[in-house]
Amino acid sequence: MRILQAIHDFLPEHCAGSEIYTFHLARALAARGHDVRLLFTEKRLERPQFEVTPGRHAGLPFHEIVYNRHFFDVVDLYDDPRMEAPIGAVLDQVAPDVLHIQSLVYLGLPLVRAAAARGVPMVMTLHEYFLCCARGGLLLDLDGRLCDPIRFENCARCIEPYPLLRERYPDGEGAAFAELGSLRHCARAIEARTERLLAGVRPIRRFVAPSRFLRELLVEKGLDPARVVHADYGFPAPPPLARVERAAGAPLRLAYLGTLADYKGVHLAVEAFLRLRRGEATLRLKGETSWFPDYTGPLLEKARSIPGLTFEGAVPPGAGYGFLAEVDLLLVPSLWYENSPLTIHEAFQSGVPVIATDLGGMAELAGAGGGLLFRRGDAADLTRCLRRVLDEPGLLESLRQSIPAVKTIEENAAEMEALYLEV
Repeated sequence: MRILQAIHDFLPEHCAGSEIYTFHLARALAARGHDVRLLFTEKRLERPQFEVTPGRHAGLPFHEIVYNRHFFDVVDLYDDPRMEAPIGAVLDQVAPDVLHIQSLVYLGLPLVRAAAARGVPMVMTLHEYFLCCARGGLLLDLDGRLCDPIRFENCARCIEPYPLLRERYPDGEGAAFAELGSLRHCARAIEARTERLLAGVRPIRRFVAPSRFLRELLVEKGLDPARVVHADYGFPAPPPLARVERAAGAPLRLAYLGTLADYKGVHLAVEAFLRLRRGEATLRLKGETSWFPDYTGPLLEKARSIPGLTFEGAVPPGAGYGFLAEVDLLLVPSLWYENSPLTIHEAFQSGVPVIATDLGGMAELAGAGGGLLFRRGDAADLTRCLRRVLDEPGLLESLRQSIPAVKTIEENAAEMEALYLEV
């Protein structure tokens, strides 16, 4: 089959979970004999918006569409009609047998319409909650509260900074959200976004939810349950690295690996670490510190005066396993409904137990073995879990022995191939 994988952006400039997963899946499908291509956008201010450039990354052919984030209304973030021409040109050139959408950010509904018009069957992996949340699919409001239930009047605050053509969401007799004042147009825009997206993705024949939690939530929001399948991510085999065992009596080696942002709850890991007695543990934090400087700045300053607490910068793709080989316990303190975090799978592959938030896909993974759960946003409860590991002989080894098997990327590629054939 000729398979086109579409995602908002891609390696090497962007190394988040969905990009890394898409890369591994594309290579695994190519290894099965398929012709796999990539389609994604990139911000390149030196080039004209919507310019299409072909290229290759690690042997995989791609088409990059320049999208410099020049838009006039919040609707352009998910349905920019100007994208239809470059996307259509790529589809005509590639002529895929199947389109696997890994993200609709920037590419948006024009991708779905263009593929449907050409009779290309579509599969979409749901990496987050983009279809029902305009704030990066986080389902988290600006005050850090979970959006459960979703209230459009709260969503309005999230999109207030974006351009908005108010005449598209006019006042009138019986117009909704009049009580919100200047935010009323934003609330109507969010209401329209939800309706437009859920209607716009109807041509997609199958949705893949890596966690049962995500599947249930998006079915509740309006996706057809018959078209949403649960299939967790697959992972390439880790490199053959020997674990660096902790010396007898040495501090417990704690770690965080991932994006350093408020919604990831990194500050909770730091707060819990500070509640331990000095010398009981060390905490190493791996992630890019420049992305959210207002958040990481105070944490970096605090780390300068705290023994055993270190920020060590970003980890290149594939290098996380070497880091995990040197730690005893991974902390995953996210405040949002994580779907199926890649870091938990990678920790399990490395024989490292986790302590994670009792929420979403984190609870689904760590609650099935290999970890402990703590209450969302509660540093004291995270400390309680750490105290258990420190004070209960054999608990860490017991957690390690209960780590479940992780699906291989080869198994996952076979699953996706079967799904492609089905559609």
